[in-house]
Amino acid sequence: MTSIILHPTAFRRATATLTLLSACLFSVAHAVPAAPAAGTPSVTVSYADLNLASEEGANALFARIAAAARAVCAAESVDIRDLGAFTRVRACETAAITGAVNAVHSPRLASLRATYLQHG
Repeated sequence: MTSIILHPTAFRRATATLTLLSACLFSVAHAVPAAPAAGTPSVTVSYADLNLASEEGANALFARIAAAARAVCAAESVDIRDLGAFTRVRACETAAITGAVNAVHSPRLASLRATYLQHG
């Protein structure tokens, strides 16, 4: 397994409660990657070129995952003054990052995620 696919569910169409409970849906790319729901944005994050046993490799993958989460959750398009939208985007990003990190099964990556959750 050398790549993961991130894609959120239709959290924008759901209520705030459903959004927080099911903000993102993740699939791990095995031999045949799972297809995201029609119209759902997704990003495949490859890490075949990284050594996840090293700190540098884990940091590089975490940066890729965080960038992919921002992309699929449309973080760049949210107006920070819209607190509801900002909260939904942050919940989506956190869920996307958590799901991707859990799919990789790397202790170093999990440690980076824990630090991210503490400090945002």
